[in-house]
Amino acid sequence: MLIIGTLVFLSFSVIIIAAIGLSRNRLIKAQKEKLIVVKASEKKYRNLVESINDGVFVVDNQGVLLFVNTELVKLLGIPLDKIIDQPLQDIIHGEGVKSLLLCIEQTFKTEKVEKVEFDLTIGMNLYWFETILIPQRKAEVSSFNVLGISRDITERKVLENKQRELVATLKNQQETLKLLSKEVIRAQEEERARISRDIHDEIGQALTALTFNLELLKNPENQKEEIEKRIEDCKRLVETTIEDVRRFSYELRPTILDDLGLLPAFQSHARGYKERTGIEIQINVIRDIDKINDELKTVLYRIFQESLNNIAKHAHASRVIIDLTHQGNKLNFKIQDNGVGFNTDAVLNRGIDAGGLGIKGIRERVELIGGKLNLKSKPNKGTELWVSIPYGEA
Repeated sequence: MLIIGTLVFLSFSVIIIAAIGLSRNRLIKAQKEKLIVVKASEKKYRNLVESINDGVFVVDNQGVLLFVNTELVKLLGIPLDKIIDQPLQDIIHGEGVKSLLLCIEQTFKTEKVEKVEFDLTIGMNLYWFETILIPQRKAEVSSFNVLGISRDITERKVLENKQRELVATLKNQQETLKLLSKEVIRAQEEERARISRDIHDEIGQALTALTFNLELLKNPENQKEEIEKRIEDCKRLVETTIEDVRRFSYELRPTILDDLGLLPAFQSHARGYKERTGIEIQINVIRDIDKINDELKTVLYRIFQESLNNIAKHAHASRVIIDLTHQGNKLNFKIQDNGVGFNTDAVLNRGIDAGGLGIKGIRERVELIGGKLNLKSKPNKGTELWVSIPYGEA
């Protein structure tokens, strides 16, 4: 009986051992199959993250980088073995990175998807990234990692910055135009007031005197000599009035500019200017000056006129040189005096002066036709106003 019991016990032991071995083999096989599936899944995952153009990384709750894809490695310009298992803050630096680190910390706290934009200097270039942070919980483990997907949005940011700069520039230009419009209106009103005073003081007085003489001529007791004297006085008053009307008309719009062209208008104004101020003017212009269109002629004449007015008022100069040259696709217009000069920064920063449009008005005229104004002057060294204006081949 003892032998039979022993055999039975051994038989059961063999069966149990066989069963355990079979189960173990099945478990090992299952683990191998699972490992194959996991490796296939990891390969598929890696192929996926390597195929996209975005930078992908994984960090743990200590901020250590566990994974980065090839795109991110290329962008950072750091070898992979210098990145993996290194704290993120040791790999990338800068003020913008603080936003990324804070957002990663927030993701670990909330276990929710977060989104952040930050800037990063890589080499000599500044990049902008939009990054989505996704919590990744490990299977059967309470801790989790954070997956980050970073997209390069530098081009978009550059365009946004340019757009903001353009909007700011347009706002500044609008403010400048408003200011200029106010000054133009003020200047127009001042000019109208001046013309009104001149008409009243000069033409009005002449006509009043003419009326008085005509009234006297109605007296039948007038002697021949008195009549001739009054008639001669009337003739002189009419001639003076005609001359005044011509002068007013010329100041408003010189007909010679339309009839004969820009150079004769320059020369005519220069002659009258010398008579009034004693300042010599030398004029040098291009041969084909007559090919300049009417709009540009008017702008050049007004710059010429306003510059000479400013010189007469402030420069105490004895000589002015005018140069109009053509170089490439530019017209260069230079007005140079030998006067007392001034501090150009102070004048340009002050803007539109109290005496009229002045330098500000000239600059606005030039900019309206796409030109540029430069001003060079030093105390007791004279002044040079130089204008460059787009112009086709002459």
